[in-house]
Order: sequence, then structure tokens, then C-alpha cells
Amino acid sequence: KTSGGRVEALFLEQQPGGLGLFMLSGGRLRPGVELLPDHGEFRLRLVEKVAPGRWLIEHDSGGSWSQFLSVAGRVPLPPYIRTRRIECGEAEECSDDRERYQTVWASSPGAVAAPTASLHLDQDALVKLEQRGVELVYLTLHVGEGTFLPVTAEHLEDHPIHAEQFDIPDSTAARLEDARQSGRRVVVAGTTSCRAVESFAATGCRRGSTNLFITPGYEFGIAGALLTNFHTPRSTLLAMVAAFAQHSGAGDGLALVKRVYAAAIADKYRFYSYGDASLWQ
Repeated sequence: KTSGGRVEALFLEQQPGGLGLFMLSGGRLRPGVELLPDHGEFRLRLVEKVAPGRWLIEHDSGGSWSQFLSVAGRVPLPPYIRTRRIECGEAEECSDDRERYQTVWASSPGAVAAPTASLHLDQDALVKLEQRGVELVYLTLHVGEGTFLPVTAEHLEDHPIHAEQFDIPDSTAARLEDARQSGRRVVVAGTTSCRAVESFAATGCRRGSTNLFITPGYEFGIAGALLTNFHTPRSTLLAMVAAFAQHSGAGDGLALVKRVYAAAIADKYRFYSYGDASLWQ
């Protein structure tokens, strides 16, 4: 802030009139307050608070939000990564983050965080998979801010699930449907991909918004295996993993996930973003 206070601003999406929707935290905020990014010489000005922690903001760079963020923005690394680096005497960011915290096939901007399961797959891994006869198909799902929200409801089904935008190309949809009809296994990389694929399986819709909430008891229509990282407690992502474990034969999916996670902790697996992956099948 121009007053000297610190504010963290996460860009969510562009809004009409050239405004940007941000999630803000830190300091006393009100319309008209100006923010000075750590990088670049431009300024942000708070226009309107539209929901708790959500603000419409304008900038004075004269360009698009994409151009502004490329100059003044930082990689949205999770706080626990930044905190750990500081504790270890390292810089919060490194020059490799813009490349590492992104999938090698990303092409359509819009997600508020990286689909971290896919970070395990580099170009070399993709080539080796194809050499072994694995057919690769791609889709887009823009990870939404709701992925960060913990489940606070007493009953899981009462949690207000967030919606996310997805787009499944016609060629990908055709290959998924062909795999389903012929009984071939589909391995989805990440909970985001799984949500998009299962939305398509349930509705036949290839693009739009999905609020599909996958919890234990859900019957998967296409996904036959799930590659995913180790997730935070009381998260919708963990609920999806438990659902997959139960669908794959576990009597109690969550109980199996807890045992697997306990073994992973004992063996010092790394959790969350930039962490290790698990394969459920």
C-alpha cells in the first residue's frame, strides 16, 4: 500500500470495463486505496468490494491485465512454499518458478493455480508414454479459487462446492467416448482433469461451467485411474481421492486414504504442490 502496509492480491479473472477481480488479504482496505506492486512502476486502485476478500481493481498501465501481470505479477506459489523457503534462508521466489509451476502443455490462461499433478509430466515423460503405446489427449479446466477452501460443514454434502470453467476439444471427447465404449482404461492426470472428464461423462457437455462434487459413493463414468498429489485435510480434493478409492473396491474409501497417507508420511513423501504423486486405480 502507499501507506507502507503489505497486501497480498491474487488475480482471479478479468471483469467488464477493464476491471480485474482479485482476492485480497492484509491491511485495512477501502475503495480508493492504491497498491504498489513489488515489480514494475504501475499502480492498482481498489474500486469496489464485491464479497468478503473479493475486490474489483483497476490499474494504470494502459495495457491489458495480461500485460500488466507479466510485468508486475509474481508466480502464485502457495504460502507454505514461500514460508518454508524463508525459514531455510532462501528467496521466496526463484527464476525457475515461472517455468516449473506450470504444465508443459499449458496454452489457455485462466487458472488461479497450477494443476500440480501434471507438473510431474515433462516432455521426456510424455515421449516415453507414447512410445509405450499410451494415447495422450488434452483438455482445459481453469482451477478456481474454491479449490483452496477447506470443508467446514459438519456434513460433507453440505459444503458449497465451487464452479470451474472447462473445455474439452471435440477430438478429446471423441477419444474419451471411444475408450469408454471399448472398455479401455482412461488415466486422468489430476483432480481437475478428473472433474472435467466426469462432468462430460455425466452430462455430455464438452465446455462450460461445472459444479460437480465428487465424494465417496460417486460412480465414475470414464476415469479408470487417477494420478494426483497428496492433498490437504478437509479438502474437496481429498474427498475425490476417497471417492476413487471406494469406487476401486475399498469398503471405506476415506479409511484407505488415511492409511496410505500415514504410510506416505512415515516414508517422508512430500505433500501438496511441488510434492510427490500417488496413483489410484
